[in-house]
Amino acid sequence: MLTPHQFASVQPKCVLQSLPSLMVQGRPRDGLLPQHLKDCISITGGNASTSLLTSLTELVNYIANGHLPTDLRPFLYGAQLHWLCRSNGGLRPVAVGCTYRRLVAKVCLRPFIPRLRKLLLPSQVGVETPLGCEAAVHATCYFMDQPHNDKVLLKLDVKNAFNSIRRDTILQEAQKHLAEIYPFIWDCHS
Repeated sequence: MLTPHQFASVQPKCVLQSLPSLMVQGRPRDGLLPQHLKDCISITGGNASTSLLTSLTELVNYIANGHLPTDLRPFLYGAQLHWLCRSNGGLRPVAVGCTYRRLVAKVCLRPFIPRLRKLLLPSQVGVETPLGCEAAVHATCYFMDQPHNDKVLLKLDVKNAFNSIRRDTILQEAQKHLAEIYPFIWDCHS
């Protein structure tokens, strides 16, 4: 059995500050936006903000260690589908998850970003790299704009990669490389 992972109150506070303030995609199912929590913990001169931050930290530690009751998991780990309008008039589906789950996930993953970056680069260019995917697109465009006639760019999207991932393999790798937060990863899966 793994020792419970404990986060200090400074970690949820820092992570909460990094969550986007406004969600133009829509509201999560619970209606709670990151800005609501930011506003509550930024109240100055009171025990209320300290008490809320302490409670949030306890909640983060509780969920991160896999203690969330099974009956609550669909509500915390699910997402609501919203639609964004594309510039070409089409629609793009975006899943908006629960603010608490987003907070716990970011707090859990933050200490492991260097480890994840080593594991996933160069095949995954967007690993905690600001505008990493956009950089790959711009590099490809730059390559194609070069005055060479002997280049070919082949883009294959035979099937949706996200839906073809084997969860058992992902869970095995998570257990091997992220054992400290595996209880949370397992709960998100189930």
